[in-house]
Amino acid sequence: MISLEKINKNFNGEKVLEDVSLKINEGEVFGVVGLSGAGKSTLVRCINLLERPDSGRIFVDGREMTAMNDRELRRARQNIGMISQNFNLFKRYSVWENVAFPLRLIRMPRAEVKDRVARLLELVGLADKAAAYPRQLSGGQQQRVAIARALANKPRVLLCDEPTSALDPVTAQSFLELLSAINRQLGLTIVLITHQMGVIRAVCQHVAVVHEGKIVELGPVDTVSVRPDSEIARHLLHSEIPDIPQGCWRLSFIGETVRQPVLARLIKEMGAEINILAGNIDSGRLNPYGWLLVSVEGNEDQKVRARRALEDSGVSVEVMGLGD
Repeated sequence: MISLEKINKNFNGEKVLEDVSLKINEGEVFGVVGLSGAGKSTLVRCINLLERPDSGRIFVDGREMTAMNDRELRRARQNIGMISQNFNLFKRYSVWENVAFPLRLIRMPRAEVKDRVARLLELVGLADKAAAYPRQLSGGQQQRVAIARALANKPRVLLCDEPTSALDPVTAQSFLELLSAINRQLGLTIVLITHQMGVIRAVCQHVAVVHEGKIVELGPVDTVSVRPDSEIARHLLHSEIPDIPQGCWRLSFIGETVRQPVLARLIKEMGAEINILAGNIDSGRLNPYGWLLVSVEGNEDQKVRARRALEDSGVSVEVMGLGD
């Protein structure tokens, strides 16, 4: 569906993207994660050529975007919706007028505009806010208006640049649930940019980890979450856990191991002393995922046997410390 081939981009002589290549499957939610300044936003803006790469090729739905003239590009962009953390709504337009705006640009008949806008507002749960103005809405509601407007032209691709950054945790979770529902109902291909692994795990199937303009890790979300290869991926995962004590173990569970009494068996069979310090289990995912931060008491031999028993049960074990 989307293919980037050896993309390079410089700003003022500084490399922002270097030799970036990736493929995104049709109908999936694909995540791009990294720290601020990693090049994530530039990467997503290259997909619809709001930023034109210095070299490399970009294909969307089998067509080479980088080979198009301006007229062809304008037409192709109608199939690519985009939202960002700033919402970018017209403050003097009502919710209805904001969503209708792109339809009026293409001179859609008034009756069709009315029907399309009504359907979109129903989809995002704002049918009762059609006459409201952005200043009368919460941040989460404004982001929903932005989604409705981005979907107005029935795009096949939706680009989301840090859409949850300006939202509180509860509103962000509600927004991600909406994004997942839209993906399922419309079969949209979604590219989601964020700096939070929790956001990636909530909705994405695959993820690219970006650092200093390069893709340093690429793979299924579950694999990257449980067994990250790159230092930056480990850093992003560890940032979810505040004040990590020296020598603690980070246990990652996936699939059926989430529902198994692994720690209870370990304590019962081996007499291991294990204290749970923090954790999170998400059993609502298609493939359940969870992590626990634990301290393990005992001599070295007991710890080796405990770790082996955990790994034999399908649990990923990482010994952590201050500064990780």
